[in-house]
Amino acid sequence: MQLKTVILVMSFGVGLAACGVQEPDDAVQEAAPAACGAAGFQDAVGQTLATVPVPERLQVRIVEPATVVTTDFIATRMNIRVDRSGVITNIACG
Repeated sequence: MQLKTVILVMSFGVGLAACGVQEPDDAVQEAAPAACGAAGFQDAVGQTLATVPVPERLQVRIVEPATVVTTDFIATRMNIRVDRSGVITNIACG
């Protein structure tokens, strides 16, 4: 009976370890602005989202305050963060 308890506890710990958040590799993060095109949109920071044309060919995620987003890092996806007024506060890949 004790062996079953030990095995159960160990398997639970391994399962939790698999749920950990992985941080993106530094090399991937450095290459990212070129990968998603965010570098070409930095002049849009401070403008309202409605006034900035974003090409449909780009994979874009708009992140508003209190928006729940996944933590997966996709180097080719552009994240545009806006404040409550719709003003762009940050543009980055991920």
